Amino acid sequence: MKRMREMIAASDLESEVEMVDWLSEADMQQALRDADVLVHLSAIDSFPLIVLEALACGTLPIIRNMAGAKHMVTKLGGHVVANARAVADACEWISSLDKESLREQQAQARIRTRATYGWPTVVSALSATFEQTLK
Repeated sequence: MKRMREMIAASDLESEVEMVDWLSEADMQQALRDADVLVHLSAIDSFPLIVLEALACGTLPIIRNMAGAKHMVTKLGGHVVANARAVADACEWISSLDKESLREQQAQARIRTRATYGWPTVVSALSATFEQTLK
């Protein structure tokens, strides 16, 4: 966190970037709806559900190049950073975004995520599995 805060300051993004600590579930959902991007640079969480939650809220995730997270971001939206330069790459990508492009990417990511992982899709897949199993 310290290094990320330093990079944010060095990039003069302090008025644009808010870093938060632990949030309740309701506060987390609201924060994701309010956020532009989610920076998730974990080196150990290869299939982070927070990435899907962010995408479903229309928040673009920035993640390290890890298999599960990369699959989600490549398919649904967001940005993958190089592991060796994760913090610097994240700051550079955020700095490069223009508001119009960001809003369009957010809207498309939200639509794709909800179509892929929304309740109707999940229930339909589960129902089909049950039907196949019971035959």
